[in-house]
Amino acid sequence: MVSDTARQVLDAWSAGCPVPAERGVRQDYCPVETYDDDGAPWPGVVTGWSTLSDGVELCRLRLAHAGAPRWVVYHPDRIEVLVRGGT
Repeated sequence: MVSDTARQVLDAWSAGCPVPAERGVRQDYCPVETYDDDGAPWPGVVTGWSTLSDGVELCRLRLAHAGAPRWVVYHPDRIEVLVRGGT
C-alpha cells in the first residue's frame, strides 16, 4: 500500500538530486530510520550509495509505503543507518 504522505516526503527530499551513473553506485541494503522536517519517523532502506565529485554523499532511499526508491543527499541527522547485527 502506497502512502501519499510517505511519497510526498520522498519527493521533497529527492527534488533536484542528481542521479549518479550506475557504474559509480555501491550497492547495499541498509535498514534506516528517517525523520521528516517535523521529526516524524519513517522506516526505510538504503539500496545504494554514490559520492559526487565534490564529495557530496548520495543514497538511493526507499521509504516504507512510498513506492520506488529515489536518490537523495545523505544527511546523517535525517537518515540514521540502523545496526544490522553483530556487537
